[in-house]
Amino acid sequence: MVRGHGQKESEPPASDLFDAVKAAKSDMQSLVDEWLDSYKQDQDAGFLELVNFFIRSCGCKGTVTQEMFRKMSNSEIIRHLTEQFNEDSGDYPLTAPGPSWKKFQGSFCEFVRTLVFRCQYGLLYDGFPMDNLISLLTGLSDSQVRAFRHTSTLAAMTLMTSLVRVALQLSVHKDYNHRQYEAERSKGPGQRAPERLESLLEKRKELQEHQEEIEGMMNALFRGVFVHRYRDVLPEIRAICIEEIGCWMQSYSTSFLTDSYLKYIGWTLHDKHREVRLKCLKALKGLYSNQDLTARLELFTSRFKDRMVSMVMDREYDVAVEAVKLLTVILKNMEGVLTDGDCESVYPVVYASNRALASALHDHAAYLVDSLWDCAGSQLKNWESLTSLLLEKDQNLGDVQESTLIEILVSSVQQASEGHPPVGRVTGRKGLTPKERKIQANDKVKLTEHLIPLLPQLLAKVELPHCSASGNEWHLELFLQQLQEVVVKHAEPAVLEAGAHALYLLCNPEFTFFSRVDFARSQLVDLLTDRFQQELEELLQVETGSSFLDEDEVYSLAATLKRLSAFYNAHDLTRWELYEPCYRLLRKAVDTGEVPHQVMLPALTLVYFSILWTLTHVSGSGASQVNMGLSRGNRNGGACIFIPSLQATVSTEAAFVLLSDLLLIFSPQMIVGGRDFLRPLVFFPEATLQSELASFLMDHVFIQPGELGRGHSQEDHLKIEQLHQRRRLLAGFCKLLIYGVLEMDAASDVFKHYNKFYNDYGDIIKETLTRARQIDRSHCSRILLLSLKQLYTELLQEQGPEGLNELPAFIEMRDLARRFALSFGPQQLQNRSIKFSLSELPAAGSSGQPPNLAFLELLSEFSPRLFHQDKQLL
Repeated sequence: MVRGHGQKESEPPASDLFDAVKAAKSDMQSLVDEWLDSYKQDQDAGFLELVNFFIRSCGCKGTVTQEMFRKMSNSEIIRHLTEQFNEDSGDYPLTAPGPSWKKFQGSFCEFVRTLVFRCQYGLLYDGFPMDNLISLLTGLSDSQVRAFRHTSTLAAMTLMTSLVRVALQLSVHKDYNHRQYEAERSKGPGQRAPERLESLLEKRKELQEHQEEIEGMMNALFRGVFVHRYRDVLPEIRAICIEEIGCWMQSYSTSFLTDSYLKYIGWTLHDKHREVRLKCLKALKGLYSNQDLTARLELFTSRFKDRMVSMVMDREYDVAVEAVKLLTVILKNMEGVLTDGDCESVYPVVYASNRALASALHDHAAYLVDSLWDCAGSQLKNWESLTSLLLEKDQNLGDVQESTLIEILVSSVQQASEGHPPVGRVTGRKGLTPKERKIQANDKVKLTEHLIPLLPQLLAKVELPHCSASGNEWHLELFLQQLQEVVVKHAEPAVLEAGAHALYLLCNPEFTFFSRVDFARSQLVDLLTDRFQQELEELLQVETGSSFLDEDEVYSLAATLKRLSAFYNAHDLTRWELYEPCYRLLRKAVDTGEVPHQVMLPALTLVYFSILWTLTHVSGSGASQVNMGLSRGNRNGGACIFIPSLQATVSTEAAFVLLSDLLLIFSPQMIVGGRDFLRPLVFFPEATLQSELASFLMDHVFIQPGELGRGHSQEDHLKIEQLHQRRRLLAGFCKLLIYGVLEMDAASDVFKHYNKFYNDYGDIIKETLTRARQIDRSHCSRILLLSLKQLYTELLQEQGPEGLNELPAFIEMRDLARRFALSFGPQQLQNRSIKFSLSELPAAGSSGQPPNLAFLELLSEFSPRLFHQDKQLL
C-alpha cells in the first residue's frame, strides 16, 4: 500500500461518514466536500476515515488505526479485521432487515458516485487515495467473509461505473481539444496564435495523462475484482457484476462493447440463479435496443442466439418475459437474425398460463394469423367455416371460444385484404408482386361476397332478433337496420365508436348506394336528436329547488348524448343545430348547479365537436358569414362554459382536455400559413381563466405520488392508468405554455415541482424547460427564479426564518436550484442571461436575521454559470 506523507498521529476516525450515509438525510455532495476538506488538512487521517467507512459498511466493528495503516500491509489488515468480525448473525448493512437499513445500499452507492464526481478534477489523479482505495477493495473482495466480499464488490463495481463516466468525459474533451487544435493550426500564418497552439498541446497532454491514469484504475478494478467475482458463489455478487458491465457497455461502447467483454454476459446466461439470468437479459436488451450498437453484436448473437431463444421457456416467469422482450427487440433491430424456426419456438408462449408472459407477445390473434399465413393460409381464408362456427346454434361455443374465433376471423380478413403484418413484424419486402396483388384482389371479392349476407346475422349475435335474406341490396338494408338497433340499444363508447366508424366508411359519395346509407344516417340522427330535444325539455322544465328527474330519465338523457357525441366525432352533424340546446343545458348547469353530472361530459363533448365542425366550414370567402356564430360559440360558449363545468362535472379531467384542445386550436397559431382571415377567431384567455387552469393543474396533477407496485394487482393497474391520465393533463397544460396560449410566467407553477415529481413527470417538465429556454433564454431564467422564490416564500411563511436552511424542504429546494443551473449547460458564453439581482428579493425585516438571507444559498448554485465580471457585480 502506498502511504501518505503526513506523519501526524491521530486516534482512529469516528463513524461520522457511516452514520451520515446510513441516515440518508444529508446532501451527499456536502458530505463528500466535508471529507475532502478534512483529507486536505491531514491525508492519513482523512484516508483512514474513508477506509473505516467501508469497513463499517461491511458490518465489521473493528477499525483501522494509524499504527496499523503505517506498519501493516493490506492483507495483514484484512486478516486482523477478519479475526474481529462476528458472522454469527449473518446480517450486515446490505442485507440487514428493518426500515433503518432499507435505503442503505442506495445511499452507499450514491456516496461512491459522488466521491468520484467531486474528485474528478483533482484528487482522482493524486495517486495516493484512489490507488490505495482500489487496493483495499480488491483485497476485501477476495475475502472468505461474505460481508466483506459483497460490500467491497458493490463498492468496486460502483466505483468502476463512475470511472467509466469520467473516462467518457475525458474522451469527449480530447476530441474537442483535437478539433480546436486542428482549427487553430489550419489558420493562416498571420492569424495563427502560437500561444494558443502551445496551450492546446499542453491540454492534450494533460488529458492524455488523465485518461491513462483512469484506464489504469479501471483495468485494476476489472482484473482484480470483476474477473473473480462475476462467478462468485453468492448470486447477489454475480448480479452486481453483470448489471454494471452492462452499464459500461451502453455508456462507453467504444471501449467495452467488444467480444472480450461480451463473453462474460454470454457465459452467465446459463447461471443457475434467476436474478443473475434476469440481469443478463436486461443488459442485453439495453444493447440491442440501440440500433447503432447492433453491428458490434453480430458475433455475440451468432454464438449465444440459441441460448437466448431457449430462455423463453425458462422455469422462472419473469426471466421468460424478459427473454421474449429481448427477442422482440432483436427481431425489430436485426433483420434476418431470427429464423422462422426461432420464431416458431416462441409462439407457444402465447398460450402460457402466465398472463404477463403471454401478454409480452402483444395481440395474440394478429400475430398467430401472420405466423401461420404462409403454411396455413388456405385454412385461415376458409371464411365459410369460420362464420358457420359462429352462426350455428349447435356448436355450443363458450364466450371465450367465441371471442377468440371472432379475433381470428377479423385478423384473417385484415391479412387477406390489407396484407400488412402486425406491428413489429418485419417481412423484409417493400411491396407485393403482381401475382400476390392479383390473389389479394380475388380474396377481397370472395370475402365481400361471403360476408355481406352474413353481417346482419353476425350483428344479431349481440342479443338482437335473428334475421336473414338474400340479395346484396336487401343485406345492406338489414345491416343498416341492425346497426341502428345496436346504436339505439347500447351506450358503451367502444360500441358507439365502432358503429359511427362503420357508417362513416359506408358514407362515401363515390359508392352507388351512398344515397341509401346517407338516408339511413339522417334517420338515425333525426331519431337521436328528437329524443334529445324531448328529454332536454323535460330537464329544463324542472323548477329550481325541486326534485330532479328519476334515475331512468337521467340515464336515458346521458345515453342519448353519448350516442350523438360518438356520431358527431365521425360525421358532420352541423345541420341538426345541436350547439344551441347543449349550450342551454350547460348554461343551466352553471347558473343553478341542478343538472345531473352524468350528462355534463357528453354535453361538453357535443359543444366541442360542434365548434370544430363549424370551423371546417370557414373559408376566406365565407369567413364573414360563419364568423359571428363561431366566434360567439368559441368565446361565450367555449371558455365561459368549459371552466365552470370543470367544477360541475365529475369527469373534470376530460373537460380540461377538451378546453385545452380548444384553446390550442384557437391560439394565434391558427392564422399561420396564410390564414389571416381567421384572425377574428383567435382567442386569448383572460387572467382569470389562466388562473383557473393553473389551479386545476395543482389540484389534479401535482398531488402526492403513490408507490407503484410491480404491476400485477388490479390496484397497481389503476394507479398506472391514473398516472397516465395526470401526465396527459400536464402535457396539455405545457403545450399551452409553449404555443403562447398562456403567459409563460405560469410555467413557474410547473417548474417548481421538477424535483419532487421527477419520476412521474420529469421528462415532460424537462422538455418544457428546454423549449422555454429556446424561446427566450433570459425570460426562462427569470421564470426559474420565480419558481424558487415561490417555494421559498411558502416555506418562509410556514416555518419562519430561523433554521430555515436546515429543513429537508430547503435541502430539496437547493437540489432543485442545482438542477435548474445544470439545465443551462457548461458553456459560460451562453449563460449571460442568468442574472439574479439581489434587488429582486423581498425586502428584509428591520430586526433580527433578514428573512431572505437563506435565499442566497439557492442563488449560489448558479454562481458557476456566471462570468467573472457578473460575480463581481453581485
